[in-house]
Amino acid sequence: MPPIPWSTPLEEWQFLLARELAEVFHAEGWEARDGAVRFRGRLLVDPERAFAVLSERLRPLGYVPQLLRPDEVVLLRLAPARRGLGLRGWALPAALFVATLLSTLFVGGTAYAASIMGILVVHELGHYVTGRLYGMRVSLPYFIPMPISLMGTMGAVIRMRSPVPNRRALFDVGIAGPLAGLAVAVPVTILGLHLSKVVPDVPDLPGVLRFGEPLLFKVLTGLVFGTVPSGQTVLLHPVAYAGWLGFLVTALNLIPAGQLDGGHVAYAVLGRRHDKVALMTVFALFGMALYTTLSTGQLQMLWAIWGVLLLILGYRHPPPLNDLTPVDPIRRTIGILSWGLFLALVTPVPIQL
Repeated sequence: MPPIPWSTPLEEWQFLLARELAEVFHAEGWEARDGAVRFRGRLLVDPERAFAVLSERLRPLGYVPQLLRPDEVVLLRLAPARRGLGLRGWALPAALFVATLLSTLFVGGTAYAASIMGILVVHELGHYVTGRLYGMRVSLPYFIPMPISLMGTMGAVIRMRSPVPNRRALFDVGIAGPLAGLAVAVPVTILGLHLSKVVPDVPDLPGVLRFGEPLLFKVLTGLVFGTVPSGQTVLLHPVAYAGWLGFLVTALNLIPAGQLDGGHVAYAVLGRRHDKVALMTVFALFGMALYTTLSTGQLQMLWAIWGVLLLILGYRHPPPLNDLTPVDPIRRTIGILSWGLFLALVTPVPIQL
C-alpha cells in the first residue's frame, strides 16, 4: 500500500488517534502505511513520559506508540492478545524439552543431562520471568535437541510475542538469561571439577578431544587443582563438561549482534550505533574462523557458522517502542562489563582433535 502524503487531510479514525496526542505531541502532518499512522511534529514532554501517557491512551484503541525520533510519533496496530497458552501452546515446548532431555541423556548420561539442562532451563527462565515482569508476551522456551553431536542440544530460544517497550526492558530481558544461566554454570563447574581427575597426558592418542579453556574455567580449575604438573592433564567429569559447555553457550549468546542476548544488550546501550558494531562483529567472527583454522591446522567452522547465521537471520536489531530514552548509567556499566564477561567465557578453539 503506498503511503498517504503528509499533506492529506485527516480522516475520521486518524483524527481520533491524533486527538490522543494532545498535550504530549504537537502534530503538524501525518502519513498512513500498512496499518501504522505516522505523525510529524515535535514532542512537548520528555520521551519517557510521552511514551507512558500515549501507551495508556492508545491501548484501548488497539494501538501502541513508537518513538524513534523526537519529531515523529508512529502509532502501530496491536495484534490481538491470545487468551492463555492452551494445550497447543504447551505441547510443542514440552515435546522439545523431553526430546532434548533424552538427547542429552544419550550423549552424556544422567549427570551430564541434569547439569546441562539445569543451566539451560535457568537461562531461559531468566528471559521468561523478566519479560513477564515487564508485561511482555513471551513464549515458553523451545529447546533444540541434537543427539548426533558432542552436546546433545543446540540450546533453546524464547519468542517475544509483543513489542519491547523501551531500552531498559530490552537490556534487562537480554542480560537476565546469561546471568541466570551463569549463576548455575559456575557451581556446576566447581562441582564437576571436584569430581574430575588429574591423569597423565596422552597428546598423541588418536580420537582424544581437547577442550579450549576460557579464562574463567582456567581460574576455577586453578582453585580446585592448583597447578597441574607438567605431563598431566585434567580428565573432565561429565558434570564439569556440562559446566564448560554452559560457559560456551553463555559466550555465544553474548555475541553483540542480531537477536542474541548480547545483541539485545548492545542495542540497549548503543542504540542505532549498534548496527556498525554488529557488522564489525560478523567480520570478526569470520576472521576468528580463519585465524583458528590456520593456527591449528584443522578446519574450525564454529565462528564462521555463527557469522553466516547472523548474515542470514540479520545482524541488525529492531528498535524498541521507546528508542529515545537511553538506559541509566548503572545498566550502561553492566553492559560494558558483559563484553568483558564474553571475553572471560569465550575460547577461540573450543574443541580440537
